[in-house]
Amino acid sequence: MSRIPKQKGLNGWHLGISSLETFMRKFLFLAFTSLAVTASATDYPVSNVAAFTEAAGQAKAGDRIILTDGIWENARLRIRAAGTASSPITIKAQTPGKVILTGDSRISLAGEHLVVDGLWFQNPTGTEAIELRVDYDELAN
Repeated sequence: MSRIPKQKGLNGWHLGISSLETFMRKFLFLAFTSLAVTASATDYPVSNVAAFTEAAGQAKAGDRIILTDGIWENARLRIRAAGTASSPITIKAQTPGKVILTGDSRISLAGEHLVVDGLWFQNPTGTEAIELRVDYDELAN
């Protein structure tokens, strides 16, 4: 084991900071920083409109609402939420292309930094499959 060299300071002798101590400080900083970032994001797996509506009401920046694979017939999905540029709220298919919205299905989005990924609208019968608003005065940005 090596000795830590002493350095002379203005008021006498003191110990220098070892490389192990520096490493531990950096490691603990990175560990706590990454825990804070990952702990804040939540995945909400949903399999029906009621579960989607509940997840949409709770979603915060960085969260993901994951629609389970299958046919979603006449599903009216609405979300009013705000993500951030670095942590958007994502609405996504469990498997891209395997969530199939049919009939009078639609997704209505209002808020900021919302991402929709992997949904497939097949043979829509409604007038609008994707609305960038939840009503006439609440638009998505």
